[in-house]
Amino acid sequence: MSLKKKYNETEPSYRCLFVDFLICAVFTLLFVVRIHVKAIGENSQRLFSNNDGLYVDLFLYCKEILLFIIALICICYFVGEKIFPDKPCRYNPVLKKSARMPLLLMGVYLLMAVISSIFSENKETVLWGVCSEYEGIIAVFSYCILFFAGYNYFGTEKAWRHYKKAFFILITVTVVMSFFEYIVMPLMELPFMKYIIASPEYRSVAESLDFSNAYRETVLMFYNSNYMGGFCTLIFPVSVYYITAAGKVFRKIICSVISAACFIVVIMSNSTAAFYVVLAEILFIMIFMIAKRFISVRNVILIFSAFAVLVGSVTAVSGSDFFSNIVKSIFNETSYDESTHSFKLDDFRLEGNSIIFSGNGSEYHITAPVESGEQLKVSGSNSTVFTADSIDSNTILVHDMNNDFEFSIILRDGIIYLDLGYKSTIDFAVTSDGVKLLVQNKQLLSSIPHSEFDDTQLCEFYSFATGRGYIWINSLPILKDCLLIGKGPGNFPFYFNQNDLVGLLNTHGTYRLIVDKPHNWYLQIAITCGIPALLAVLILFIYFVVSGFRVFFRTSPDCFKSEKDICFLMFLYTGLCGFMVIGLSNDSCITVNPFFWFSFGIAFLKIYELKKGYVNEKK
Repeated sequence: MSLKKKYNETEPSYRCLFVDFLICAVFTLLFVVRIHVKAIGENSQRLFSNNDGLYVDLFLYCKEILLFIIALICICYFVGEKIFPDKPCRYNPVLKKSARMPLLLMGVYLLMAVISSIFSENKETVLWGVCSEYEGIIAVFSYCILFFAGYNYFGTEKAWRHYKKAFFILITVTVVMSFFEYIVMPLMELPFMKYIIASPEYRSVAESLDFSNAYRETVLMFYNSNYMGGFCTLIFPVSVYYITAAGKVFRKIICSVISAACFIVVIMSNSTAAFYVVLAEILFIMIFMIAKRFISVRNVILIFSAFAVLVGSVTAVSGSDFFSNIVKSIFNETSYDESTHSFKLDDFRLEGNSIIFSGNGSEYHITAPVESGEQLKVSGSNSTVFTADSIDSNTILVHDMNNDFEFSIILRDGIIYLDLGYKSTIDFAVTSDGVKLLVQNKQLLSSIPHSEFDDTQLCEFYSFATGRGYIWINSLPILKDCLLIGKGPGNFPFYFNQNDLVGLLNTHGTYRLIVDKPHNWYLQIAITCGIPALLAVLILFIYFVVSGFRVFFRTSPDCFKSEKDICFLMFLYTGLCGFMVIGLSNDSCITVNPFFWFSFGIAFLKIYELKKGYVNEKK
């Protein structure tokens, strides 16, 4: 079996140039960063913190703009190639019958996204997406175009060869930059970066950027560590291929170091999901290579030796930080551990001038002073045993005897700060109309939102996957309105039940969070574009996974050894499948998705051709 094309026509030079442009554009898009300041709409202002109605974005808007430009260039080229050249290239897989299935499924995905946008209640966000993600209908359209660009233009041997070389450069650059960022400093904080990522009026903003957090980690230009980890699940299996393809011992050593370093970058990203997905990829690759007798003891020794040396070096440089990264990756550590909090909330509500909350068998009523002469007071239900010490007329310290738990109530300048021992206080404004919950952008809520699942067993799963369980479970009520069309790209945060004190405090330790994404790629597609769109994407993915699995396990060991293209395709297939799996815990994002859809289109065609070759042989 072979993936080399059997047609006699010479590929035109202009198509070769276009293919090289497409590779450079898509691969470079991964690292593009540019500060964008935008006045956000009224709906977005209700949810997102801003300064005078402005929102500063460092990564995402510029990517969507460039992605759209790349998509338009692909369309113009496709049309122009059919009109202007005297002898156009006749090899266009997208025009063959075999492309009907992916065309139909991607068409359904795009069509449902468009229809959902047309009927969306928040049309100000559907075009470019919400300001925290910038993945609107423009992005969905561009993903579809990139998929078919990869499908149509990378079936030839030359295009495939250029893609493989570019992939190796991409992995190497990612590894080098990641190690620099982890050991030295974040790339975005380098002094010269302000001249690259910002126009003159925003260079002071760029210069003040601080990418540090509670964990030492590498994120590069991928917006956050989860996206960085997701990207690594896609490229890591391909890094293993270059070890098998290297002929000389020196090249094998270099490739082994790069592959081992790529796995270490996964640990540096602090993404637990990525860590376990990569372990699953390694297991799959090992089983596959053993089954095909395609693994040598020397290669295994080289990989593990390179990994051990690199781990030792990074640990020595970073002190205990890298070991902490390993622990966090394995045990999924978060910045908030609900088990350490002795008081778990069951209910929170407002009644006139009173704040009422309960938990663990205790219930408290906090009464705010409204009229002249009144003082801040706290009382409890009959079953609540507590002591209350008034430090002054505006400060009360409470000791809950039932749970051996202490909390404080402080009134300052018309604001009640309730400190229940969580990561942040719960703030209430005392107004002439009663007590109001103070939320983002100084908005006042007269009632506290509650989840539909507060009194159900599902609450026990809120903390699953570092709090993602809370988001997934509370996203389910939105799905019942998305059986045909979705809410529109970028509209998820407007339909999610925000400011749920009980759920947020128990799960994340703070209510000062806006859930702007469902942290699940497939759930996001269903809610924004509709369940038919999700089904179309799932069918496409399942067909790809099943077809690839059957084809590769039918391939003989001798074929893998002689046909390097098939071997590369198998490793690329593993990376793409890994990215699909990590989509269960990661939301869709424009940082990595263009690269995925582009590579997915290429691999989809290659696997189909390989599958077709087996059918023809069988006949």
